[in-house]
Parts: sequence; structure tokens; C-alpha cells
Amino acid sequence: MMKTVGSVLDANRGVGPGFGLLRLILAVSVIFVHCSLVDGGANAEAWWPYGARWGLANMAVPAFFVLSGFLVAGSMARSRVDTFLVNRVLRLVPALAVLVVVTALVVGPLVTSLSPAAYFGDRGFLTFFFNVLGRHQDTLPGVFEQNPEHIVNGSLWTLSHEMSCYILLCLLTGAGVFRRRALVLAFALGLYAAANIIWLADRAGIALPHHELLTYVFVTRGAAKLVPLFLVGVLAWQYRASIPLHWLPAVLSGAGLVAVAMAGDQSWAEMPPVWVLTAPMFAYVAIYLGLANWFVIPLLVGVDYSYGVYLYGFTVQQTLLHLMPGIGNYWLFFAISIVPTVILAMLSWHFVEKPALGLRHALQDRVVRLVDGIAALLPERLSARLSRAEAR
Repeated sequence: MMKTVGSVLDANRGVGPGFGLLRLILAVSVIFVHCSLVDGGANAEAWWPYGARWGLANMAVPAFFVLSGFLVAGSMARSRVDTFLVNRVLRLVPALAVLVVVTALVVGPLVTSLSPAAYFGDRGFLTFFFNVLGRHQDTLPGVFEQNPEHIVNGSLWTLSHEMSCYILLCLLTGAGVFRRRALVLAFALGLYAAANIIWLADRAGIALPHHELLTYVFVTRGAAKLVPLFLVGVLAWQYRASIPLHWLPAVLSGAGLVAVAMAGDQSWAEMPPVWVLTAPMFAYVAIYLGLANWFVIPLLVGVDYSYGVYLYGFTVQQTLLHLMPGIGNYWLFFAISIVPTVILAMLSWHFVEKPALGLRHALQDRVVRLVDGIAALLPERLSARLSRAEAR
């Protein structure tokens, strides 16, 4: 009998053994891609075989979102909406808040070209803290002005979309859509269809009503590319009992991704047809590796440094460029970037992320009592509807 994604997931009690290592590799690959900061990306292609930089540069984030959809779908199925949100907030926000505070209050004052009064008095200093709430701002006043790129942390832009995906999943659950996988499939296909129709219309010179707005929402905006990938991960979990798990389709999917990278260029990453082609490949490779018993490093079992690596990598690299402006070797820059980044990620996990996750049961109980108390004060029909939504 052939194994399925569902049967292997059940055998591992809902936790794939390889997901931790896969997330860490993806986070490290983001640092590798961002080594192009050494010259603002001007000569980045020279460090890559066959001009395939765009391929790897556009693989990590889609894989992250597919993984996120797959993993949090299982979490949502086992939780109420309110406790699900508690878990997500505790996983994302504490470490992000520490990063933002350290960046604004420690890194910024040390490297800014402005005086302390000018730096702390600038409106950009205060608005930088809105990153904690998912409102992306990637600059601080006078910071990294001598670097080829002036961005403080170019990795944070995805977090607002990640938060949006969680909110979307809660809305789908509250509306009863999450329990009906055919509706989730139709929703995901609808997003992909809209992106392709609008893109093709633009290529054909056809101006649709509100064309610019539609293009922004469904084609060019980051969420337009990432939310459907998240839903593909959700669908992979929902159809897990029907998806066979075998090395051959995993190899073929990986080969397909490599072929797309070899055949295309950066412009391909902006093409909705390519999104549709590569989304199932990303999903299958990521899930296969995540469920593989051999894809494990024993020393990393029980820890997750990937989020910290993702959070701190870009700012570490920018700080190193500020301190060593003459460095120009891509591989050397990667080697000296990874060490401090991993150290900060380890500190983040052991002193921020893990302790924060340890609070979830206490906070869940409080939130459940609060929501149930509010529900008890509502009219009976509305209270029953809220209770049913929370139970999904």
C-alpha cells in the first residue's frame, strides 16, 4: 500500500520530522541570496552558475508560505479560532518585537550618520516600531546611508503577508469555508485565475475596468503571489489522505523547479503562469522533505532557529557592510554573515521565542474564558453562531 501525506503525518503524530531542518535551510538560503548586498546586486549574477540567481532568490519565500499553510492548517483544525490566534501571535510577535527594539535602539544609534538628537527626533525612528504590528518600514533615519542599499531589514516585508494569511484562514474558518476543502480549492484557483486573466489582458493590450487597481491587487502586490501559495499549503493538508508520498514525484518536482530556473530569468518571477506551474512543485518538494525521516539533524530536534535567522540575517549583513565597506567577495561575505546571525538566532530561540511559546496554554485559557464570557452576554442566536465558529 502506497504511503500518503496523511498516513506519514499521522505516523509522526502530526509533526513531520524534517520540517525544522527545511525551515532552517530556507532561512539560510535567504541570507545567501542577500549576499548580493555587497555591491547592491550589480554583479550578483557573476557569482551564480548559468545565471540562475533569480531561481534560488525566488524559491525560499514561496516554500516558506507553502510550508506555513500546510502546518497551520493542521493547527487550525485542532484549535479554536481564538486559541489559534494566540499561538500565532506568540510565535511571531515577541521575537519580532525584540528585533525591532534592538535595531532601533542599539544598531541604529551606533551606525546612523545623524546626531542622537536628530536620530531620535526623526519621525522615521518612531514609525519603525510599527514593524511589530506588521506595518513594514525598512529604513531608519541616517542608517546604512553609505551602504550600496540603505534598507535596514529587507526580510520583514513578508511578515505582514504572513499575518494576513493567518487572518484570512481565521475568516475562512469562521465562515465555514475551511471545513469544505472544495471551497478552499475554488478560492485558490480563483485567485490564480484572476492573476492570469489580468496579466494576459495587459500583455494583449486590453484595458479592463479598474485595470491598474486589479493589476496591483492580483498581480504585482506581494500578497497576490504569496496568499495563493499559502492556500496551496492549506489544500495539501486538507487533501493529505489522497496525495501519495513518493520520492519520484519529489525528484520530478525538484527537477521542474530547476528547469524553470535554468530556462527563465528574473522577469519570470513576475509571471502568473509561472506561479501556477511552480506552486504544486514547491508544495510537493517541501512536504516530502518535511515528512522524510532521513531529513533530520539530531542536534536540531526540539529547537527552531529558522525564524531568528530570517529576522536577523539582513540587518547583520548590512552592519557588516557598514563596518567593512570594502568587502566584495560573495562567498566570504556569506561565511562571515552566517556566524553572528546564527548566534543571534540561538539567543532569540532560547531567551525569547521558546519562553514566549511556554506562555501559550495560560494565555489560551484566559482568551477562551474571555471569549466565552462575551458570548454568554450576546443574544442567544449570535452566541450560538460564535460558539460554532470557535469550534471549527
